[in-house]
Amino acid sequence: MAYSGFFFKFGEFVFPNKYIEWDTYDSAPSQRLDLDSYTDANGVTHRNALEHTKTEIKFTTGEVWEDVWDMLMGGIEANYQNPKERDAYCTYYDFEKRDYKTGHFYLDPSFRVSANDLKGRLRYNKANWLFIEY
Repeated sequence: MAYSGFFFKFGEFVFPNKYIEWDTYDSAPSQRLDLDSYTDANGVTHRNALEHTKTEIKFTTGEVWEDVWDMLMGGIEANYQNPKERDAYCTYYDFEKRDYKTGHFYLDPSFRVSANDLKGRLRYNKANWLFIEY
């Protein structure tokens, strides 16, 4: 499937491209995982690469007003499989394969948000989003 206009979808919520600062979008697709790999006495690495891979997607959103923030967080929250884990099945554009993939991801447990009160109206500061595949 060719690129169809979005980069990241959390559950059924398509994260709107217009709120992503594109110079911050960073994808680490299909990170290889090892189990009990080692380097021998001759300095040769012996890898035991696993079948399962993990992808990380991260990006920053710019400053937004409260209504936009409510839409973004509402879309994320409405798609949690398990609210305690903040997880969902996500679809993302994989730059390595140049195709869409789906995986089980969770929102970074240390996700931070800040805002300013501008005369009784909240203006959310830039936010760094990190989604990590199980």
